[in-house]
Amino acid sequence: MALIKGAFRMRAAHTTYRTCLDIVQSRSNWSSDAIREEFESGTSLGNGMIQLILSHLPTKLLKLMSLVGYFGDRDFGLRELHKATDDYRHTARYKITDLVVCIYNLYVEQMASYYIPLVVLVN
Repeated sequence: MALIKGAFRMRAAHTTYRTCLDIVQSRSNWSSDAIREEFESGTSLGNGMIQLILSHLPTKLLKLMSLVGYFGDRDFGLRELHKATDDYRHTARYKITDLVVCIYNLYVEQMASYYIPLVVLVN
C-alpha cells in the first residue's frame, strides 16, 4: 500500500514540476525579474531532484514507468541543478540547490557505484 501511495505522490510532484516548466517556457510578462528568477530556480531545483530520483530506480521498473510517462534522465537532472546553482546565485534556493548537488556528487553517486572515468593525459 505504501508503494502505491508513494507512486501517486511522485506522480503529483512530477506533474506539478512539468506544469511549472511549461509556465517558465511560455510566460513572458513577470511582475519583476526577482520573482521570475525565484520561480525558475525553484522549478530547476524540483525538476532536477525528481529526475535524479527517478534515474536511480531499477532499470526494469524505470522501463515500466516510462510507459506511464515518467522518464528518469540523470543528465537532464544534473543540468537543471547546475543551471540553478550557476544562474541563480542570489536567490533563496541557491544554498539548498548547492547542498543537493554536493550531496549527490559526494555521497549518492559514490554509493550508487557510478563510475566516471578519469582521463589521464600522458605526455
